[in-house]
Amino acid sequence: FTENVVPFYRISLFTGLGLTALSIAMTVWFGLWGLVLAPLIATLACSSWYPVWRGFRGQPLSVPQFLRAGLVGHL
Repeated sequence: FTENVVPFYRISLFTGLGLTALSIAMTVWFGLWGLVLAPLIATLACSSWYPVWRGFRGQPLSVPQFLRAGLVGHL
């Protein structure tokens, strides 16, 4: 990231704790399907979107400028 901050240890810790609690609860209610879906839900809850959001927040471009730079290659 541009801020020289690595927030992955918190994301990993919270995702792991949430995954454990969610797996236990969902396995009781939904059986094997709960055990299969719990990691997907726990990952989508935070660790899939937070690093992208954090990286975007650390750069100086606005949303239109960012999209233009990504699509066209220049501002």
